[in-house]
Amino acid sequence: MKKWYTNIFIGVLSVWAVTACSDMNDLHDIYLQNGETIYTAKFDSIKLYPGRYRMRVDYWVTDPKAEKCQVEWNMGAESTTVDITNTTGTVPNSFYIDNLEETTISFDFNTCTADLEYPSLKTNVTTTIYGDKYASTLLNANISHFEYDRAERTLTFYWSANYDNVVGYMIRYTDTEGVEQELRAEVNSDKEAILPNFKEGGSLTYATIYLPIEGAIDEFLTPYSEPFSTADDANTIPSAEEYILQASMQADASLVGQDWSAINNYMKQYNWDYTENSNNASKEPNEAGFVDHIDGIHCEVVEDKTLNQYVFKFNNHANADVADGDRGKYEDRQRNEMKSRTGDGRYHMNGNWDEWQRLEWKFKIPKDFRPSGSFTHIHQLKAQEGNNGSPLITITPRANSNGSNRRVQVIHTGDTNETTLKTIIDNLPLEDFEDEWIQVTTVMHYTHNGYFYIKMERISDGKVLTEEEFTDIDMWRKGARDIRNKFGIYRSFGRDMTGPDDRPDNGIKDESLYLADFKIYETNTNSSPEVHD
Repeated sequence: MKKWYTNIFIGVLSVWAVTACSDMNDLHDIYLQNGETIYTAKFDSIKLYPGRYRMRVDYWVTDPKAEKCQVEWNMGAESTTVDITNTTGTVPNSFYIDNLEETTISFDFNTCTADLEYPSLKTNVTTTIYGDKYASTLLNANISHFEYDRAERTLTFYWSANYDNVVGYMIRYTDTEGVEQELRAEVNSDKEAILPNFKEGGSLTYATIYLPIEGAIDEFLTPYSEPFSTADDANTIPSAEEYILQASMQADASLVGQDWSAINNYMKQYNWDYTENSNNASKEPNEAGFVDHIDGIHCEVVEDKTLNQYVFKFNNHANADVADGDRGKYEDRQRNEMKSRTGDGRYHMNGNWDEWQRLEWKFKIPKDFRPSGSFTHIHQLKAQEGNNGSPLITITPRANSNGSNRRVQVIHTGDTNETTLKTIIDNLPLEDFEDEWIQVTTVMHYTHNGYFYIKMERISDGKVLTEEEFTDIDMWRKGARDIRNKFGIYRSFGRDMTGPDDRPDNGIKDESLYLADFKIYETNTNSSPEVHD
């Protein structure tokens, strides 16, 4: 009798050893061999493919007793039961779950018998479901240029860029016979689409097709664009509806208390960057004996109660040993700016030859702001290549040498002396700007016979401080490929700073400039611009 009990004990230990050391499906197989069923085998594998408020479930299961699948999510608050069948071969079986919430969801799956008995162990899989919120973030593509073949009556046009997750474009137009056409153009490396039987000078409208992730079961279309005309009229000013948002940025609460490098990294996400010469330049004494000004906060993010949001605050110091020097060395000026980035993939941030661009942003000048008698630029359009010495356009607070006549100017410098218009807007009283948020809108057509428009509106009362447009104005620089947009404080000391005095003698002092809500819009963006004279 003692030996018989011992054998039973050893047998029980053997079963528990299998339980502890093997997959639970192995234990299931052992019980099947003994003619018992304690639970159904769990899924061999499950893959989820999300769509618009729904998903497809691909599964593999090999237990003949598994005829139902129970699914739970949101911590069991929601569930469904679906029929399943055993998988044969290498192709999975599938079922769909509809009416899901647009969010990331963790699902629990278990198999069971037709009578909902003997549930298996759970298989947990997480995926993201997409819907209207995702669709609202999608940008419609931009057309960079087009070519019309009169002999073939075909229009070939080119996208400025193939955005991430774009798989195609839907295009509508009226053909040469007056018949409405709608066709799908797949994404291709040449970024082109060809429309047959296209009427010369006709128009088209299009939507961009996105697939959220590879394998998603539903595509998402942007709203169709406004009609895009192929009539070749370079002098026509685009309507507001023709501009497409290319980039936007505003300050974030997470940057409060962070240093300049954190702000720079944040801006780079949006294809701007921050240049603080006091930290970027050399920390060794230069030829004049000065060391870069590495103390103090030169850019910060603060909360603004008027706009009810966080904004950037740029700070410039006026003491003599501040070497916020131009081009990384000590000279007679200070530069504390942010600017659009350049290079491949960032041409939508900058003005390129024959493009139309619209910039929007807000700024605030504190009360008793003291401009330099030489220059204090708070905005610049500046060529990156070629003839890139002076800015093309600046917004410049200015004062006389004795500090009187404090005003705001808009200054133009053409490619040559003959095409330079100099101060095109003058004598805007600085008092009208002080301690007020100003909404700025500028529009540029980047050619030698271009176009420039500027509007500055005081937000508190809606007063338009200036609104002017200039046609046949030189808005290009020979040898340039990019015209960058720059914001901040770039000012002259107004004298040689090699003396012992602590402060410049032209009256400037420590100053700040507040900036917010940057937006870049373009029409006909060229994603691969070339240097142009």
